[in-house]
Amino acid sequence: MTVPTRRDDVHERAGTAQPRLPLRTRIEVVVRVAAAALALSPLLTSSANADELFVVTTDFSTGSSSVVDLDSPFDADLDVAPLCPDAVARLQGDEIYVVNRLGCDNIQVLDAETYATLREFSVGPGTNPQDIAFASPNRAYVTRYASPWLLEIDPTTGARIDSVDLSVMADADGLPEMSRMHFRAPYLYIQIQRLDSNSFYEPVDVSYIGIVDTRDNSVLDLDDDTAGTQGILLQTTNPNGAMDIDITTGDLLVPTSGAFTLVNDGALERIHIQPSQWRNDGFATTGTQLGGDPLHFAIHSDGTGYAIVADASFVTCLLRFDLRTGEAIGAPVACGSGFDFADCVITAAEGNLYLADRNFIDPGVRVFEATTGTEITSGPIFTGLPPFELVPVRPTTSDVAWESTSRSALKVFPNPSPSEVRWSGMQEDLVALGVFDSSGRMIRRLTGNAQSWDGNDGSGRPVPSGLYWIRGRQLNGAEVQSAGVRILR
Repeated sequence: MTVPTRRDDVHERAGTAQPRLPLRTRIEVVVRVAAAALALSPLLTSSANADELFVVTTDFSTGSSSVVDLDSPFDADLDVAPLCPDAVARLQGDEIYVVNRLGCDNIQVLDAETYATLREFSVGPGTNPQDIAFASPNRAYVTRYASPWLLEIDPTTGARIDSVDLSVMADADGLPEMSRMHFRAPYLYIQIQRLDSNSFYEPVDVSYIGIVDTRDNSVLDLDDDTAGTQGILLQTTNPNGAMDIDITTGDLLVPTSGAFTLVNDGALERIHIQPSQWRNDGFATTGTQLGGDPLHFAIHSDGTGYAIVADASFVTCLLRFDLRTGEAIGAPVACGSGFDFADCVITAAEGNLYLADRNFIDPGVRVFEATTGTEITSGPIFTGLPPFELVPVRPTTSDVAWESTSRSALKVFPNPSPSEVRWSGMQEDLVALGVFDSSGRMIRRLTGNAQSWDGNDGSGRPVPSGLYWIRGRQLNGAEVQSAGVRILR
């Protein structure tokens, strides 16, 4: 495909600006110098690839990746694929999309079972890509830090489809500093940092969550009374970590770290993303409550969360907090000796939290029991180069954002529901049905002709409030049917 109307020379000229380091890279570099994260496998079969943790590793001069088994004894395979020194990764179906950032400016696609590189394509020299989000199997968006243009591509080929001008939300330097994204059909939610490149990338007046309607790539203006184009106004500044959904409320949780020179001015903000009701619902927790600016977080199904925070000395700690009150629970679960903790993730099936610990002496992945915060491993699991980002890889994990594109999507009712749900539009030749939680884990297997789900898991226990997915498949593996349902108890 070719780019319509918006010419390549426009965004290449926009991409000639000096590349910007993302926040956590900038902090780590500063501290080191100063010291010296529905292509389902068939529902009723297993995959040859075990459940694993894909680990992006780097010392910021060399990049690689390793994989760690999600179950004890947490065996690791080192250097499964070479990557650029500054990279992040996203799982999409049976492929891993590696966003090779500053200096590499490309997308590298890996097979999620063999970790072989399948293809690689540029997203514009000098544009410093930050994230990739998928609207459908052949439509994806790439944020680029050193360009005002959001790029739309065909991820199966790398071909450019379109570009979206986000300069309408930029600060005086002409760049919006677009970072992480979250897709909830048909809207794309984008972190708009708005940093002053002439003043050590300090945040300017405000930061936003920008909204793009992917049906026509229009940028939504949520404040008609103010000149220009505004997204959802954040109460703090500099959103920069991965966002996620609070499964108990449906809110989009956005971590912010505030100014580089200040501490406790960051937060975890709640964004209500019901279409036409977009708003900021305040704080899930704040830097003051946590004792440091939140950089990354992970939510446990019991209503608690974990956050990696950095204090005034750039020392990182892993804290557990109550998602209802925002208050920290007990003492820190773990603390580094510097800016050591880079990422954390919880897997529901194992009930474990995995922490990327980049400490200078003994770097690796540490494992904690997510309910209590008790460390399971006696020390970090060695990953070769220090770990930077963690991505669980499962046979049943997929991005479920385009469920409405199935040729015959299920219609679920009531939705939301306190317990039992029913559906219509089921194809008669479906032989496999499953109920999946928001992490992609199948929690209940149903018969192919089932017309309802009682709201219980496979052990007969009521599932907690949250978002779940009903999915079906034909005998030949084709024609996936799916629909989302929210359980509210």
